[in-house]
Amino acid sequence: MERLRKFLAEFETNEDPDFDNEDNGPEDV
Repeated sequence: MERLRKFLAEFETNEDPDFDNEDNGPEDV
């Protein structure tokens, strides 16, 4: 459970507009 918590925390920290846009860019095209 601690592993999942760390993963979620890292995911939330990476929840940035620039990061999300970069991740959705190539996939959307």
